[in-house]
Amino acid sequence: MLNVIEDPRVTSNRVSSFSFLPSSSSTGDATSLTLSNSEASSLCMLFRVTAVSEAGDLSSLNKASNLADFHMAPVARSYDGKDWQRTAGAYAQDLEISCASAECILNIPALPNLKDGRFVLLPLENPLLHESAEYVARASVSRFFQRNTFGPTLAMIDDWNYGAASMASEMASWVKNQINATVTSITSHREFFRKRVNGELEREEEAGISSSSSRKQMFKVRNPCDAGSRWTTYTFSTDDYDRYIDVSVHPDGGYLIREMEGGIATVARTIVSEWKDEEGNDLGAGTFKVEDKMDEFLGGRVEVEDSTGRDTYILGGNPPVNLPADTANVTFIDLPTLDNFVQTPTITFKKYNDEIYDETLYLETDLTESLCSDFDVKHSLHVIGNIANSNVQVRYGRYLEFEDNTLSNPSPSGGIDLEVCSNPLMDWKNAESCRISSEVSSACTTREKENLDTGTSAMVVCGSPSEVSNDPYGQSIFSAARTTDLKSKEDTKTQRESVWSMIAMSGETEDQLRQKVAWALSQILVISPGQIENYEQSEIYLHYYDIFVKVRQVELMYKYCNLSAFHFTCLIYNTQITFSLQQKNAFTNYFDILKEVSFSPMMGGELNDAYIYRSDLI
Repeated sequence: MLNVIEDPRVTSNRVSSFSFLPSSSSTGDATSLTLSNSEASSLCMLFRVTAVSEAGDLSSLNKASNLADFHMAPVARSYDGKDWQRTAGAYAQDLEISCASAECILNIPALPNLKDGRFVLLPLENPLLHESAEYVARASVSRFFQRNTFGPTLAMIDDWNYGAASMASEMASWVKNQINATVTSITSHREFFRKRVNGELEREEEAGISSSSSRKQMFKVRNPCDAGSRWTTYTFSTDDYDRYIDVSVHPDGGYLIREMEGGIATVARTIVSEWKDEEGNDLGAGTFKVEDKMDEFLGGRVEVEDSTGRDTYILGGNPPVNLPADTANVTFIDLPTLDNFVQTPTITFKKYNDEIYDETLYLETDLTESLCSDFDVKHSLHVIGNIANSNVQVRYGRYLEFEDNTLSNPSPSGGIDLEVCSNPLMDWKNAESCRISSEVSSACTTREKENLDTGTSAMVVCGSPSEVSNDPYGQSIFSAARTTDLKSKEDTKTQRESVWSMIAMSGETEDQLRQKVAWALSQILVISPGQIENYEQSEIYLHYYDIFVKVRQVELMYKYCNLSAFHFTCLIYNTQITFSLQQKNAFTNYFDILKEVSFSPMMGGELNDAYIYRSDLI
């Protein structure tokens, strides 16, 4: 059927007429047509039709003709009683239209290299005329959200206030609430990312732990004695990808599995009763390489490569942790019963065969174990916990712990146990929110800061926008310490794309208008990853993108601090400092956005090949 409108709601029986206008040849003068405007709630389309097959007979063209036999080039349109206007297509540039008294004259040029054809006028009714008032209202709301968000969900359409006196006033109220940050909370991309970073620290990134490492320790892991510490009942994790293991016969029976470093078997991982391939054949002792086809749960799939280069899954799957108390280079700790742990939700990646990752147990409360008081988490790479009243052993996962270091709550210590100060330098953005602290770490005292003639050891500490702590009980979605995401085998640069998609497309965030405006601004003030130092990182880009989402201005209500207390919460003249964080963001004036962008280290990297403005100072 000839159906020129690509809309499933419009069918051929809604074509109220089918008018043939003068023929148009491939040569000759322009064609002049006088057309009346469309009627209210209707659409009129003017096409130039040419045949594209032998079956395409222009003289017998009708509503039942096969669209595949013709090429229909749009010329002009009139809708809802409005004057005729140009439409996208070959005629858009040179078509001349003059209108008066609900009638228009169209001077249609004879375009070159066109076949003979004819003009066809198709008036179509508005399909909503045949629908209920409820359907029309829902369609109007849907179109409204399509313009102002990244697309509506059914929940957004269902939750609309259809009982309002005026649809227009309700839409205006929605826009005002989107702009008002006290009504609609702002979703920071950096904050969204940091809260969901729960990855296990990769061995090569545990600087300061290995004596061979030359990098400073920039990441902190959660203490195994603290609430939120993660434990696994299985032996192999994604940290073991491409790791070689030594399998040897254990004197008491079974096989001992140990890690290998530099071709030497080192730390024991577990003892298994059998070591067979997926077909039940004994693999025997030897050296094996752990492959990336793996499930992170007890009994899940684990693929290894033997000395001949053959890949096979281990029969029985990911083995349980099973080590005697006298195992060398392993720290053992007593843990409470299983009812003191909560299992985290797993994550499924469709990389090969729906691999399942991150089945962990997290501790609900702090431990009072005697070992905890002097536990050296920095140098204890291998910790095994014995669950009380059971034969279950669990392996401690060295999961990252982020601390709050925001504008309103700067870290008083600058990152205890770190070798890089986490407090940023004082600048025009955070100056009024900086505070006095006597708890700063040695990493911060070695960095030049504002000198205070106070007669005691105290320093100014400053926060950074949206530098929040991570959720210890959440899923391990993002990684901050790796250069690649071992689970998805993608560069970590894809994480920032995932953050954007999750915020824009999930329908779980409320500030959809703000996010769409921020996206538009980001297309104007762009940065190129190829120009940025540390381009594979995620957080530096999210920090930059937040300029368009939220520009924080801190209004300090009290201007002086009592310097005698030298404490994080100490304040001037013993008066509590009150902050008024005005969330400006996408709806601020353009000058503020340009100022933020101009001072951004990311834009400095974009505009300066010498990297004078370093992105690692964010």
